[in-house]
Amino acid sequence: MSKIFVDQIASKTVGTNYNFIKQVGHAKFLGNETSNSSSFVDITNLTVTLTPSETASKFLIIGNVSANANQNQRGGIKVVRKIGTGSFSDFDLPDFSAGSLGGAT
Repeated sequence: MSKIFVDQIASKTVGTNYNFIKQVGHAKFLGNETSNSSSFVDITNLTVTLTPSETASKFLIIGNVSANANQNQRGGIKVVRKIGTGSFSDFDLPDFSAGSLGGAT
């Protein structure tokens, strides 16, 4: 088996952009959250901080949530972002609300 060891990966030509994974963030919450709210609530300590290396940086967000509800109840997940000291705003994600893209009706 061969191995490659490098100290730095740099572009051969100025302006060439190689899309490498530059950061990995991780958050885990193992517990129970209960809410009777009709709006979104935060999951305790489920926050990841990433610092983009350039303005065109992209993020891959993977999540896994297990939930249950009583009769006539439903829930949803919302991913938000905050840039610097600004306020939180929604990421542009598909609409998985009731009846849309196979959501509960």
